Amino acid sequence: IEISSFVGHLASRNGQAEAIKAGATGLALFSGPSAYISPRWFRKNITAPTFSYVSVQVRGTFVPLSGEEETWEVIRNTVAHMEAMVTAQSGGKPWRMKELLTEQMERYLPMVLAFRFEIESIEGVNRLNQEKDVVDMENIIDGLKETGAAGSMQIAALMQENLDAILSHADGQD
Repeated sequence: IEISSFVGHLASRNGQAEAIKAGATGLALFSGPSAYISPRWFRKNITAPTFSYVSVQVRGTFVPLSGEEETWEVIRNTVAHMEAMVTAQSGGKPWRMKELLTEQMERYLPMVLAFRFEIESIEGVNRLNQEKDVVDMENIIDGLKETGAAGSMQIAALMQENLDAILSHADGQD
């Protein structure tokens, strides 16, 4: 899948709205799981605490959307997406934009700046302690699992995948 842009919106009174209207460049960060790494989990190379994470950095240029229909389409799609997430977690019937009165919609429209973010570059960042010794990686994975925290469990699983690949490569099992 090739993605060349994404859309969003913010309140027109937001200080960033003027920069978007001027076609500013920007950096969008999308964060995945993350976890604190305690030095008490190191056995071979004891160092300072660190943080493991997975993220994507997207650089690009903002293009304001000026048409009413484009703006409403961005808002409708955003609301539908967010309502689907909320109802998936809590149940119930999703709220729909059509439940707003026409007067309300007309009043809200000037308060919103919709934009397209034209992507120029995408960089994935995985900071998973992959430079650590195997013994330390195994202990970090065990320590993360012991916390039981969702982010820690996800980071432990990703670190385990990396460790398995390293060990497989070392054993000549490519």
